[in-house]
Amino acid sequence: MPSNRGGRAGIGQRYVADAHAIAWFVTADRHMSDMAREALQNVGPQGPKVLVPTIVMAELAWLAEKRRVRVGVAELFGYVGATEGWEVVPFGLSVLDEFVSVGPGLEMHDRVIVATARVHNAAVVTSDADITASGLVQTIW
Repeated sequence: MPSNRGGRAGIGQRYVADAHAIAWFVTADRHMSDMAREALQNVGPQGPKVLVPTIVMAELAWLAEKRRVRVGVAELFGYVGATEGWEVVPFGLSVLDEFVSVGPGLEMHDRVIVATARVHNAAVVTSDADITASGLVQTIW
C-alpha cells in the first residue's frame, strides 16, 4: 500500500486537499507542515494540481460558519476558485463507486476524500490520522 509521506511534486502529480489543509494553507497557520505547504503552493498549469472535492468545499463553508477556522467562506471559496492549478472536483458516479469499494472503515467525509484521491490517482494532503492510518492512499503532511 502507499506510504504515508510524499516527496517533491512532479509534473502531472495531483493532490487532493482536505478542509483543514486548505484553511491552514490560506491563513498560513502554524499547524501546516512544511511538506504539506510545499505540495499546495507548487502547483500550476504545467505542474502539479490541487483537486478539491465538493464535500471539502461544503466542509470549508461549515467550518467558516462555525468559526472553527480563521478565515471566511468568501475568502476560502475565492482562493480555491481563482488559484491556477486548483480545481473543484464533483462527487460523481466514479467517486461513488470507489467510495463503496473503500469500505466502512473511515468516517463518511474521509471516505469521499480517499475515494476522490483514488479515482484521480492523487495523494491526499491531510493531517487526518485515520486517513493516514488507513493506508488506502498516499498522504502528505
